[in-house]
Amino acid sequence: MLKKFEERGGVIESITKDIKKIASRISEKILNRKQVRNFLQNNITNLAKDYNLKGEKEYRINNIESSKSCGFIDVVWLENSKPVAIFEIDSSLRIKSIKKLLSVVIPLRFWIYYGSRDVKSIFQKNNLNNLIQIVKLEGINILRNQKN
Repeated sequence: MLKKFEERGGVIESITKDIKKIASRISEKILNRKQVRNFLQNNITNLAKDYNLKGEKEYRINNIESSKSCGFIDVVWLENSKPVAIFEIDSSLRIKSIKKLLSVVIPLRFWIYYGSRDVKSIFQKNNLNNLIQIVKLEGINILRNQKN
């Protein structure tokens, strides 16, 4: 595995800081939820290069919560075609996202949340063994009442 990933805490802190820096570039804009999600997804995918990894969007996973159903992770970072970090991006509290993150065995799992609600209680209740890192983004203006 990447030498950078040997020190888990330092890598998590570095990735979190980089994601917040990305989010700060959209804090002055007013976008709808889909535009914010797409901006974050594209930029987090491209951020993989800074860690000498390959980023992919909409990465298919199987056996979500042992139900044999499949789903897609918003962003995955790969090293030699092997996933080493995954990211789910949400503007609302989605237990399904947490279940997807918990359903795969990958060294680094991030839930990027840009909604306005407090997520600590629901996150702590469902985040088994602190396997998922939450990145709570502040100051993002969401254009309301738009479907796109």
